[in-house]
Amino acid sequence: MVWELLSIRERFYKFSFKIMKIILIFIICFISLNIFADPPNWQEITGTQYSMVLFTTIIFNNSSFDNSGTNMAAAFGPGGIDDCREIAGWESGNPGFWYFNIVGNTNGEEISFKIYDEASDQIYDCDQTFIFQDGDTFGSPSDPYTLTSEFTLLLPPQNVNISFNSTREIIALSWSTSINANSYYIYADDTVDVVKSSENLVGHTSDTTWIDFDFEQYTRKFYVVTASSDTLILDEEVSRKNKTNDKTEVK
Repeated sequence: MVWELLSIRERFYKFSFKIMKIILIFIICFISLNIFADPPNWQEITGTQYSMVLFTTIIFNNSSFDNSGTNMAAAFGPGGIDDCREIAGWESGNPGFWYFNIVGNTNGEEISFKIYDEASDQIYDCDQTFIFQDGDTFGSPSDPYTLTSEFTLLLPPQNVNISFNSTREIIALSWSTSINANSYYIYADDTVDVVKSSENLVGHTSDTTWIDFDFEQYTRKFYVVTASSDTLILDEEVSRKNKTNDKTEVK
């Protein structure tokens, strides 16, 4: 009876191991394909009392940027991507323009702008910023302001690979250097359609390797790696390297 129970348990472990291998192979295939087709999940802040208006065209690397496909334009406060003040709407016309109703609670804050370009599947900063002032209006439907975004092309990281330690408690990602990238963002979710949102952001590194120390054994996780022109904050990099030194080596 004891041997029979041991045999059943052994078969169960072997079966679990095979399933885990299948899942890992699937994840590897998904990552290696670099399927990055979803626009960012920017969320506008709520509970604001002031607003200012901007009518603007956007010139993206010397070409007009409109709402083709899933193109997006948004305004942000000093808090960055978690401080979205408006996702602009596109108004057709001659000329067509982006309409921003930028919100806030504090006058004098610096407002910056980002665009998402579907063709390259990348986010780019605009060159201009505004100082938030309740009641201000810039541009008009017949004479819109002009935002510009001059960029150096960032291609998605290639040759993304995955490895894990002997106990499968630590997952490591690696990829080839993306020319012109200053850092890389890593997103993760338990579904194949990984949304690039602040909720799914699990890492930011200037290296071409990253380790997920929070991977749960025998669970499924999908990853997306994107190149960025953002410069990594020194404290963030030091914290990540200190954490890496305290953990088991990944092979």
